[in-house]
Amino acid sequence: MNLENAVLAHQRLIEELAGRIANKADAWVKDSTQKCSVY
Repeated sequence: MNLENAVLAHQRLIEELAGRIANKADAWVKDSTQKCSVY
């Protein structure tokens, strides 16, 4: 595995993790907003 492939794989991993974090944050915000609107 050469360096370029390693860098690309690392970037994909970071993008995947960032996407998961963004999805969790988005779900958390929606959940919090719904809870706030109930009160």
